[in-house]
Amino acid sequence: MLVEKICKGCGKTFKADNNHRPIQVYHSRHCASRNVNRKPPKPKKKKSYLIIDKLTGPERKYYNQLIEENIDFEIQYKIKRYKVDFYIPKENKVIEVYGDYWHCNPKKYDPDYYNSSLEKTARKTWEYDKKRLEKIQSLGYEVEVIWESDIT
Repeated sequence: MLVEKICKGCGKTFKADNNHRPIQVYHSRHCASRNVNRKPPKPKKKKSYLIIDKLTGPERKYYNQLIEENIDFEIQYKIKRYKVDFYIPKENKVIEVYGDYWHCNPKKYDPDYYNSSLEKTARKTWEYDKKRLEKIQSLGYEVEVIWESDIT
């Protein structure tokens, strides 16, 4: 009895004898010889999350504020090699929401504070953040930083 099968090697459909032993899994000898000892390709996983699912707590609060104020914005907007938290196209404005711990809020941390998660001092973190923001500004964007502790 002939049944329709899908070739494990190339994915083409073919008709095979259901009583054939060994069970035919390739549509031709050529396809079988190319795929001997080769693992079948893994199916591509679809990203099952939305960008808003990946927002940090402070970003989510600010996101909700923008929604409430009915402001048109983009999340995780890419500018050259940087991704910024929020971009407001109408104003050509970038908004970065800085976590107090991850960006070492100067109101809470001394310059010599060593952030073990980042493996650098608060001063080095501030220098990096400053250079990054200056680069984004040099590309013509207005930049605003909002600290986690300033979000209500």
